[in-house]
Amino acid sequence: MSNIMYDKRPFKTRVNDVLANDFKVKAIHTAQDVFYEKRKAVVDQVAEWEDFRNESADLRDHVLANLDYYLNKFAENAEKAGAHVHFARMIKKQQQFAWKYFVQKKQKWLLNPKPWYLKKSD
Repeated sequence: MSNIMYDKRPFKTRVNDVLANDFKVKAIHTAQDVFYEKRKAVVDQVAEWEDFRNESADLRDHVLANLDYYLNKFAENAEKAGAHVHFARMIKKQQQFAWKYFVQKKQKWLLNPKPWYLKKSD
């Protein structure tokens, strides 16, 4: 699976070209203005918006502070359901382990959750 990219030039080159094009710059500003105006209209309709936002931030902070607990809980439940879970400190080790397991089990598809991709066996 590949990312769709039609312009092979370096990222900074493409950004500089867009920033030099007044039409594109104006289109970006207009899109941003429309987005923020519509967002503000929705936010203004919800009286508890700031409360929801603060609760969400607290939840995010809690999950990140306890991520090891949640990952272990997920792994336990996944294994109970029959999944094979493997933790690796380095992405290369994870990829090597996954590919070795993939080949040993003669699988046809491998889903790697980070980064998301599917690889098909030949």
